[in-house]
Amino acid sequence: MSAIPVLPVKETLADITERLTELLDTIDMCDDPDVRIECETEIMDVLTRQMSKIDRMCELADAIDFQIALRKKQVTLLEKANKRGYAILERIDWAAMRVMEATNRRELTGSLYSFSLRKLPPSVEVTNQAVVPPQYIRTTVSESVDKAVAKVDLRNGVTIPGLQYVVDRKGVTRK
Repeated sequence: MSAIPVLPVKETLADITERLTELLDTIDMCDDPDVRIECETEIMDVLTRQMSKIDRMCELADAIDFQIALRKKQVTLLEKANKRGYAILERIDWAAMRVMEATNRRELTGSLYSFSLRKLPPSVEVTNQAVVPPQYIRTTVSESVDKAVAKVDLRNGVTIPGLQYVVDRKGVTRK
């Protein structure tokens, strides 16, 4: 029968910090010098593990930030490539249509593919929106709270229904 490998248990930052707090809370109770030295040695070990854990967490966060930035750049590049692709497709269609109209043909046939003219459904083209009557204009309204103005007023003691000035939020900064 083979032994089942034991995987190392990963310590969380909370576990390490909890152990450090326990050690710091009990070090003053160590009357025996040998026990105190042992406790101080363990405190140093736990502090080292805590610093290492923090470094690894920040390295992971940095790597994820980098991946996000890279994907954003890739999305931008792909959108540009799609825009160029659509422009090329439009030029291909326009060139085929120009040849068919110039040669008075309804179809151009290759060995595998063909182009053919088709009638498009009726559509509306806007030539000058400024002179279009109002009943044909669609207006969209978007509302949002001007937080910068509201922040100044709230900070100065003005009560604004539906808004509150929050001062106890916390965030994490990585350096």
